[in-house]
Amino acid sequence: MCEFVQTIISFCESVVMCCSEWGMWNPWIGSVPNLEELNYNVIGPVTDCTLNKVYRCVKADVDQSMVFIKEIFMPDGYNTAVQTSISAKTSFFRFHGHPNIIRELRSFRRGNYMYIVYEYFSVDLSNFISFPKIQRDPQTRLILQQILSAVKHCHSYDIILGDIKPKYIQINFTARLIKLADFGFAGAYGDPWASYPIKPSQYSAPELLFRTRQHSKAADMWSVGCIFGELVIGKPVFQGTTTREQLVSIFRLLGTPTEESWPGVSRKCRTISCFPKYQPQNLAENFPGLEPAGIDLLSKMLCLDPRERISAEDALEHGYFNFNQN
Repeated sequence: MCEFVQTIISFCESVVMCCSEWGMWNPWIGSVPNLEELNYNVIGPVTDCTLNKVYRCVKADVDQSMVFIKEIFMPDGYNTAVQTSISAKTSFFRFHGHPNIIRELRSFRRGNYMYIVYEYFSVDLSNFISFPKIQRDPQTRLILQQILSAVKHCHSYDIILGDIKPKYIQINFTARLIKLADFGFAGAYGDPWASYPIKPSQYSAPELLFRTRQHSKAADMWSVGCIFGELVIGKPVFQGTTTREQLVSIFRLLGTPTEESWPGVSRKCRTISCFPKYQPQNLAENFPGLEPAGIDLLSKMLCLDPRERISAEDALEHGYFNFNQN
């Protein structure tokens, strides 16, 4: 009986940890932390902070600079493998920095909490996408190039990002600079942490929507492709509210996969035969104004078969980024 109780306790601690790091509601955390003793004054939560526990803070020094602080709950005696994974991630992003990855300033522990301090940005890519098309278009190529540069950097170290979305990409308009942020789902290839389920989103690759949990570099590239398309049309490319609706939205644009177009798809999704049979649409008609080179790159990012999807390294070499081709 004691072993059973201990098993339940360990499971609950793991759930709490996953909620804290994955950005889900954590019943153990009820209010904004007081960080004055650490020289930070909490201004308030970031949008959706009730889920992901990231705070806007002011450093209590002469210049009173703004920072982001992420709070992670780490109960005593919880899964040491997960703790090691978190520490490894913070170390990686601190010591293997990149101009297009948000900079970690410091991290510290206080009791059962870890706090990670990041540089501050006031605007994210989801804000920018809401701008009129005439303002987005001139910046789309540069933004995509910087996103790919950050993804290539992580992939070169076999780091899978896992959850790339516009709201996790920060923008500095003055410097014409974007930075990827929020790496709660990132993990090394083969790391158990990188195989945990992520709540499906409008940026999830089809193989993840099949619930195979096969997080990969190719899945990251699908997310980047979704963002590329969204920059062009000003709204999410695929807009399902459930996993099935999301898959139907994907198949409606790109065609329902078959064993010929995606070898092995019937093993990954045993209900694939139950989906409507769509033919692929003309991407140029669905992404008006995007030049042929851009359409070609987008099609390579949004390739249904992950084995055929373009890599970040190859994408950066694509003709779309030849600025003289206009």
